[in-house]
Amino acid sequence: MTITQPLRMSLIFSDTEVPIPAVLIYHSRDPYAVLLDTNMGTESHAVWTFARDLLADGISAPGSVGDGDVRIMRHAYGAVFMSFTSPEGMALAEVDADDIDAFLTKSYATVPEGTEREHLGMDAELAHLLGEAA
Repeated sequence: MTITQPLRMSLIFSDTEVPIPAVLIYHSRDPYAVLLDTNMGTESHAVWTFARDLLADGISAPGSVGDGDVRIMRHAYGAVFMSFTSPEGMALAEVDADDIDAFLTKSYATVPEGTEREHLGMDAELAHLLGEAA
């Protein structure tokens, strides 16, 4: 099952914010991962993959989480920011916490926390890779 949630997101520049189209995507067949698809045009399309737990931890309490290319920061006054780092540079965006909360609620209804392993389908994937009938 696939879940999608439009995400209100604005890139932050030194003196302005620019809204960009963004969608959060969750596939139950890859239960630990979340995709963030941003499409600002053909040359500026990016898909980021990161842990569902990172997203949940990032909006649960003030502070900063993440050690890699994606970091999530929730400020005491409720604003949520995401930073993205790649070889091309770094970007900072403000995102809507309500959109993230709605997305996580739907994803946890589909694959409850702690049951992710049951949804991996490793036997079927291995059989497919080995050319065997599942």
